Amino acid sequence: MRIDIISRQFGRAYETAKLAQSEKQEKQALFFEACTQEAANNILARFLVPITDENSADPVAYVQLYHPGYRYLGQSASHLIVEEDPELVKFSWVDKKNGMVYGRTVVDGGTRLDDERLRLEDKDLWEVVSGWPEPFYSLLKDALLPVDDEVSDRLGLGLEDYIDQVFSAKGFARALTDPANWSKEQLDKVQRYMIPGALTVRLVAPRKATEEELEAGT
Repeated sequence: MRIDIISRQFGRAYETAKLAQSEKQEKQALFFEACTQEAANNILARFLVPITDENSADPVAYVQLYHPGYRYLGQSASHLIVEEDPELVKFSWVDKKNGMVYGRTVVDGGTRLDDERLRLEDKDLWEVVSGWPEPFYSLLKDALLPVDDEVSDRLGLGLEDYIDQVFSAKGFARALTDPANWSKEQLDKVQRYMIPGALTVRLVAPRKATEEELEAGT
């Protein structure tokens, strides 16, 4: 098989696939917007959250952090009013004309550490239960050790504090260390700082509808 012929064929197929992928992403975004509009027209779940010192200052940020998938609507004298966020509601649509089901799902990011609050409230525990990603942390620390005193004098920071600032500024996330190395007291204390993970909306692969789905229409 000649390289000049197959390379041209591959090039045309590659460009066609690129255009198709771009169009798919555009139509998927529009589909998600339509799902959100349809979800907003339905009855959305609501619940009340007692107002505390922790959530009274910024209830919007509090709900986003501790109740992913919900949004802050308002409040009474004693409670925050929280409602499902239609942008983060699972949704499916049955197209009776072509017999297909189209939908989106929501993926739970899993429980994670409220790293910033733990660092502010209990830095000793923070340093035990979480750490910067390796090997980047060790490489940076080894590189800075010879100029530790110079860094401290110029910036007024210890080496560890300076590294914390560098990694935070670069957007690195700390990872949990091995819980097997924590004491029971540390394990109990860290539970207060575990929060729900963020939710992500993903496309569900289109499929043929069942007879029951076609009859119901949803």
